[in-house]
Amino acid sequence: KKGKEIGREVKEKSIEFYKYIAPQLKKAKEMGEQEYKKFINKALVDYNKDGKFDKEDLKKLAQHAHASWKHLKKHL
Repeated sequence: KKGKEIGREVKEKSIEFYKYIAPQLKKAKEMGEQEYKKFINKALVDYNKDGKFDKEDLKKLAQHAHASWKHLKKHL
């Protein structure tokens, strides 16, 4: 696969994942960066219970989600 294609796939999967965690994030108003990272890791495990993602996809999703902390903390 080409880089652009892989990037597009990660973006699409990230959107699905954020839709999954959005209601849970709204409940967690006071959350620090460490709590957020733990929450994301746990949410990824829960989200992938049916095994639709391989380890590489999960790693990319986690990196993308962890990198978005600075943006999200402004809105929590």
